[in-house]
Amino acid sequence: MNEMDYIKCFDYYRYCAGLKRRQFNYYLNSLSVNPQKGQEQAFDAIIAFTENYLSEKKPDGLLLIGGVGSGKTFMVSSVVNNIIDNISEDEILRLESPNDHVLRNMSFDYNWFIHCIDYACFISVTELFEKLKTSIASQETWFYDKMIQHLKTVQLLVLDDLGAEKSSEWTKSVLFEIIDYRYNELLPILVTTNCPPKELKEKIGDRNFDRLREICTLVSVTAESQRKTSVL
Repeated sequence: MNEMDYIKCFDYYRYCAGLKRRQFNYYLNSLSVNPQKGQEQAFDAIIAFTENYLSEKKPDGLLLIGGVGSGKTFMVSSVVNNIIDNISEDEILRLESPNDHVLRNMSFDYNWFIHCIDYACFISVTELFEKLKTSIASQETWFYDKMIQHLKTVQLLVLDDLGAEKSSEWTKSVLFEIIDYRYNELLPILVTTNCPPKELKEKIGDRNFDRLREICTLVSVTAESQRKTSVL
């Protein structure tokens, strides 16, 4: 397999892990050498998590809390990219490899779950519930079941923008099924949210919040929005 084939494979696996094209190049080394004011704690926590995870030390998850544009999604995406980059050559040969047609036509609808891989899964919580509602409306129960099972069992789950979803007893129940399973099986979760702790607890319910506090270290990201001034 030549270098270009490797690049195509890694991009395909990023896609299968749920990353959007823009996120394919999100790495901490593309942040400034000195993190922006208010990013330092999260920056250090993400680096430590990545190093410990890749060395199989089973680190606790992280719950990044901060405002819009503060770099939370960038940071957790970088973890997924590092995990994909560490897939061994033997594993690449074992995994499904994409052809040019697949790469040209990668669409970020719910069909990517057909090709999901066990290394990592990144998904925004609003997108999660949109996909589940679509599967219910179209009576695609196989997809609903597959999606929930994948989110429960994937090696690393990244839930982006928790609390942005329209909260209901159903959303709380779905979240608890996923979070509680991972809690009991010692599977890590990375979570980002714009909601302060009290507001997040109200939106996702006491049980979900308490579970997350047990398995995730809460990290505050106080940086101002970086979207107009940097790659974040």
